[in-house]
Amino acid sequence: MIKVLPLCGVRKLVFRPMRYLAILLTPMVILFSTPVFAEEITMICHNDGQTRTHRYVNPLLGFKKVLIRREGNWENWGNSDGKHVPPKLRITDRGAVLETVTEEVAAEPIPKYGLAKGDPVLTHRRYVLDFEFFERTVHWYHTYRSGPPLEVGREGHDPDKPYIAHWSCKKS
Repeated sequence: MIKVLPLCGVRKLVFRPMRYLAILLTPMVILFSTPVFAEEITMICHNDGQTRTHRYVNPLLGFKKVLIRREGNWENWGNSDGKHVPPKLRITDRGAVLETVTEEVAAEPIPKYGLAKGDPVLTHRRYVLDFEFFERTVHWYHTYRSGPPLEVGREGHDPDKPYIAHWSCKKS
């Protein structure tokens, strides 16, 4: 006589391990099928014949970063030659602020400020990027290498009265 196994016993043997396998595989499938970047915003900005392309990246895992497009490559924003002091970069939620101090030389003598051709002058710049409202603003002023402003109260020569350039930007 042949014994027939009840069907419910077979179901337990076959379907129970599959349930555990599904429970283990589901999170892995979700993890690997999600995009690498949770948020990525690119904007193109124009001002006075110049164009800059910036990208804000907020990855699913890791730190936020801002990139700039240079010669066909994406580079970390703020990495550039000619800095007098290390740049200060602060990345916020859909925005960033970069402060730089660059040493330049006087292209011509400026007797009013006691500068001869070739004398060092510091250019202080503050770049503000807003990826939510698509804005780029640059504030800058010049000082002597020793620190004091070239002319107190004059726009672009005093920290309290910087030149301000508003760039027109659009989402790319």
